[in-house]
Amino acid sequence: MTELNEAGDEFEELPYPWQEPLWQDLSAAFTKQRLAHSLLITGVSGLGKTDFLTAFSRLMICASPSGTRACGSCVNCLQGGRDFHPDILDISIEEGSKEIKVDQIRALSEFAHKTSHSGSCKVVLIQDAHRLNISAANALLKTLEEPSPNTFIFLVSDLPGRLLPTIRSRCQTIKFPTANREQAEAWLEGRLSESDKEDLVELLEASFNRPLYALSLAEEGELKSLSEFLRILYKLKAGSATLHSVTGLATKIGCGKTLHYLSLFSTALIKKLIGSETEAESEETSDSRNSAITELCSRVNCTQSTLKLALRELLVFDQELNKARRQLTSTTNPNPQLLLESILWQWDKLPLVVE
Repeated sequence: MTELNEAGDEFEELPYPWQEPLWQDLSAAFTKQRLAHSLLITGVSGLGKTDFLTAFSRLMICASPSGTRACGSCVNCLQGGRDFHPDILDISIEEGSKEIKVDQIRALSEFAHKTSHSGSCKVVLIQDAHRLNISAANALLKTLEEPSPNTFIFLVSDLPGRLLPTIRSRCQTIKFPTANREQAEAWLEGRLSESDKEDLVELLEASFNRPLYALSLAEEGELKSLSEFLRILYKLKAGSATLHSVTGLATKIGCGKTLHYLSLFSTALIKKLIGSETEAESEETSDSRNSAITELCSRVNCTQSTLKLALRELLVFDQELNKARRQLTSTTNPNPQLLLESILWQWDKLPLVVE
């Protein structure tokens, strides 16, 4: 499907290659009037869930679809340019807030009971659905229990476990597809600058093979920041940097990014210690041997006598790291500085040695 900007120009081809099978499945279900009225779309960020649903919602209200693609020229396809059609309601966290509020869900209820402008259906997209506060979640539950005819609600979440079980039970859950390495590389090569193409392997490694996230890393110059942070982590273990200096750099980078960098490295190091790489994964590591993460992993080791202890402690550290990342995105307003200091202190105490 080709989305249009306000001038009617093409700005992106959707769905992306790794999304095509899901697009076909949902299109067939909608055409046969078998699409569930409440769907929970889960999966990690950086795969294009929002882009996918924005495009799919336009297909759903298109007056003259061509197969599984919107026509791009009917009044419903063109109305509002890139903005949403009146029959599409987008709910997301409002600026300055950390949660979706009950008034936003009440607006959803009103929207669901209105007559469709297009004469087709109405679509609701709830971004970061796990950020619903308790009042909003309860209000949504009532709407899900009594669905309005011809209204489809898509809940999008990277952390579906935070949703009320009663909400999850009333939705059809769909695990969003990931991109394989070939799809991710091909998609990125067509969008990266010539200089950034030299860092393609590192971008995919740093993004856990998530194409849209990898593209944002390139656009924001994240690889340089990642390399700088990993170098000072190495120096800390080697005794040539202080915990204070590492914390200072982490504060400068930002708590969220620092925790992500640590997660990348922790995951890679755990894989190394448990020796879980398959032959294919080993070949991939060989291709990415110049990446900052792989290079640092090659320098961090433990003695044979402390291997089990090091792995056990690293797994505990990884759990604490994930807990800190969840706290950072919660509505409890944690102190980012204290989170950083605690996590970096735990890293410094791990029984690892560097070469």
